[in-house]
Amino acid sequence: KTVTGTTEANATVTVSYNGKVIGTAVAGTDGTYSVTLDKVYNNGEKLEIIAKDQADNAVTKNLYAPIAQLENADAHFELAEIFETRTVLKDDIVYSQQDQSSMYIYVDFEVTGENASIILSLTNASGSINGSYNYSIDGNGISSSGSKTISSVGSASQELIIAEGLAPGHYTLQLEAYSWNTDFKLVVKQEKLVNELVFEGYEPVVGHIFADVNGKVSAPESYILKVGNQEIRFENGTGNVESMTYQTEHGYLILKADGSYTYQSGWSQSGLDAKGLNDQLNIEIISMDGQTQSDYKVYITTDITPPVAGELIFTGLDDSGISEIDGITNDSSFDLAIQGNELNSIVEYQYSTDGGVTWTKFDYRGEGFNFNEGTYSFRAKVTDFVGNESYTDIKTITVDLTAPELQSVFSYDAQNDQVIFNAPKDAYEVYKWVNNQWQAVKLNNTVGWDSAKYKVIATDVAGNTAEKIFNIGEVSGTYKPDSSIDENIIKGTEGSDYLYGGDQNDILISYGAGDRLYGGKGDDTLIYGGNSNQYMLLQGGEGIDTYIIDKKLLTNGSYISLLDGLLTGSNNVLFLKSVLPYEVFIKHNSSGFEITFNDLSAKISVSYDPINRIYFDDGTVWDHEYIKSLGKLVGTEENDELLADSEIYVIEGLGGDDYLIGGEQDDLLYGDAGDDTLIALGGTDNLYGGQGNDIFIVREGIRATLRGDEGSNTYVVNKDNLKGYVHILPDSNANDTLKLEGFNINDVVVTSKSNDLEITFNQSTGTINIYNQLSSYGGGVDFIEFDDGTIWDRETILNKVNVPQSALFSISEESLLDVLSVEDAELFDHSAEGMLLNENSVASLLSESAHNEIDLTPFVDDVTATTVSASGVDAATLVSNYRVDVYDDLLMPNTMSI
Repeated sequence: KTVTGTTEANATVTVSYNGKVIGTAVAGTDGTYSVTLDKVYNNGEKLEIIAKDQADNAVTKNLYAPIAQLENADAHFELAEIFETRTVLKDDIVYSQQDQSSMYIYVDFEVTGENASIILSLTNASGSINGSYNYSIDGNGISSSGSKTISSVGSASQELIIAEGLAPGHYTLQLEAYSWNTDFKLVVKQEKLVNELVFEGYEPVVGHIFADVNGKVSAPESYILKVGNQEIRFENGTGNVESMTYQTEHGYLILKADGSYTYQSGWSQSGLDAKGLNDQLNIEIISMDGQTQSDYKVYITTDITPPVAGELIFTGLDDSGISEIDGITNDSSFDLAIQGNELNSIVEYQYSTDGGVTWTKFDYRGEGFNFNEGTYSFRAKVTDFVGNESYTDIKTITVDLTAPELQSVFSYDAQNDQVIFNAPKDAYEVYKWVNNQWQAVKLNNTVGWDSAKYKVIATDVAGNTAEKIFNIGEVSGTYKPDSSIDENIIKGTEGSDYLYGGDQNDILISYGAGDRLYGGKGDDTLIYGGNSNQYMLLQGGEGIDTYIIDKKLLTNGSYISLLDGLLTGSNNVLFLKSVLPYEVFIKHNSSGFEITFNDLSAKISVSYDPINRIYFDDGTVWDHEYIKSLGKLVGTEENDELLADSEIYVIEGLGGDDYLIGGEQDDLLYGDAGDDTLIALGGTDNLYGGQGNDIFIVREGIRATLRGDEGSNTYVVNKDNLKGYVHILPDSNANDTLKLEGFNINDVVVTSKSNDLEITFNQSTGTINIYNQLSSYGGGVDFIEFDDGTIWDRETILNKVNVPQSALFSISEESLLDVLSVEDAELFDHSAEGMLLNENSVASLLSESAHNEIDLTPFVDDVTATTVSASGVDAATLVSNYRVDVYDDLLMPNTMSI
């Protein structure tokens, strides 16, 4: 719009375009001028500027208008592939078979192409092929047979041509081949003409720098086009200007002076290999005076059009269940296919198990896929030759392989003592066993105790079915299910009943006297039904069992034994109803623990620690660790002195050399690691030494069990403190000692009791039993020490046991009354007590001997003389039997007759 510059002062400046004055001005005294034009000139126009002074001297100068920015400065082009359809001969497999070590073939085949041949390939990894083959072939103009030996050393493969050049027609081939450990492959192939697309290159790309978005060309009147280091200068009216050719990485650009151009890709490959052939060119448009510049960019890319994806379809899928279109099925093996996708595209099938967040390639196409239970999303990725991708619509299949749940169809309502029918959420049918057949029935919410058998069949939306038989009833006496796979809800009666479950999840309910409930396998529920103050056994058996005991059904004297866990683990649960936690007391013992109550003399004995959790009505849950911690005192890894009391009856010493003292009640003391001292003080105590050289001391108590465990252990028993029974269980590999304090060695009586050693004392009470002391496999203690320094080793102990012990004998006349027919004329008092107290008429027959062998002749003679005198019968005619009684330490007789 404005032209400015400098010239001679006061000169007249005229601007013209194509001979027409478009503006004029007079330079100032400083020579500067500014000429306003009649319009805006921005298309590279050539303007003529003339400055003339007052003497008519003139200076002429040309000026080129700037070039406006291009409206369409970016051009994107997609290369189009050129394919040519050609007919070519290609191999076509008519028949093939593979075998190892031997092959037998008898096959009919048809040749429809050209140059058919029969080839037998052999492969042996050892590099040695030895064997033989024979064949016969009959068909179109040929009947041939032969046999050959195969021998090849140094080569892992060999190819044998059985026949070649077979003309079209039907043929029969019979072939037998043998070569040990060799892979055989027989192929019948032919050549057939097929049409295929052959890539020829890419279509050229044409464009114009000065074309707008609608394709209209508006070129400047003059300009410079520059690409790289090459340029074209164009000025209106100058005639033809030679075009330029610019080489790119993947092709070349031909640029003409008028702004038109052609791009030709030189890439010779198609498909995915063409992904890297993109080109980008920058063409600069510069004004003729070089004062203004704009850029035109050309983007050359491959095919960017996504392929037609088509539709994903399922093959071999049975959409089972109540609907054939809901996509919920119990068919877990099906395949995927596609239809309507772009020709020659590559298809990859994918599935997702997280709602489409991540996708996994489906690698089992053609073979089917055994899906696990779950919801799957499927899609197909379709890729064209150049790598453009598209996806089919996602389809979802839910694989449901789980049969309907029938476990809770029947339940027991303890509060109302009735069985509840809980209808399955799926479609179902109920049958009742009547007159040796199943009859369809409709059940109400409750079921009576009429000893009936029910069958429930349920079918879910996926078509899965479940069937279960339930035995429900009240049973007196012994109940065992006919089938272990049935489920049972059985209640006892007021008598003592024996109720057995099967292999399923059964419900057994006691109802009186001394019932015994045996759950068997499965996750069973055993319920105490009350009406008993006797011993009652609940044994869940295998599985995770539930015990339910309502305190309000207990009475004084009720005793329930939960006998479980020895072989089944401690995963069971106990529900204590109608009682709060603070009203319950738990006391541990050597075999488990006992539950008692603050206001009731009832007891629940839990053997072998089978309970993992105890539930109360107020929501309190005692887990296994908490149960184990009740009444327990745990030491440290240091040396501790720990004392049991009325609240603490379980002590664990852990590490260190600990000093553990029991209380007046029944205690459990665990020394654990370290050289510990454990003292039994009262009640029935169980002491466990653990690792280390431990000392066990018995001070008081009804019964003490001492377990030495590992290490060299010492057991100390004092005469003044031994009031009851001490059971010692040393470790078989230990080196243990029993110290008897305050005992006279002559008062010690050692006897064998199976493999155990039993020690009693003539002048004091109490018994000591040493487990496996006399076993040939080891066990027991190594030494018994006395106050006077005497030490019995194992051999001495064994000899003491084998020494004959003194015995009490008596002999009496047995059948005199029968022989003499004398009524009510007892000659002898036959009671053992009378004989031993010397109150009978044959007191002289009482004898104490230190030997086991006794001559009974004098006793018999004395008895005979006494009998003759008393009866008046001659000894020669006297017939009588005699009885010999041998008394043990407890005065119990062992009797024989002579």
